[in-house]
Amino acid sequence: MIYWYQKDERFEPGTVADQGDIRLKLSQPERYVQGEGRKVVCNTWKLYLSIRTYKENGVREDLKRAVVVAVFKECNSLEEAQNRAEKWLKAFIKSMR
Repeated sequence: MIYWYQKDERFEPGTVADQGDIRLKLSQPERYVQGEGRKVVCNTWKLYLSIRTYKENGVREDLKRAVVVAVFKECNSLEEAQNRAEKWLKAFIKSMR
């Protein structure tokens, strides 16, 4: 089970989780409505993955640039996006074995 940050003021609640050396971030992009000049929130969520790396002797740690690894369409809520992200991560880890 993934534990999504709920009270970390650096992130929007429920959108970021750390699993070991992997950070997952969910983002719901806005799209621009042509001709109307406004943005609308989509029912699509993107899952970004970044990997934590360590310098020799553990002096410095960095998160490598996040990359979109999955797009979840027709998601009606953050909770649904979190569930789909968890399934994706399980399948990803299983494929690495």
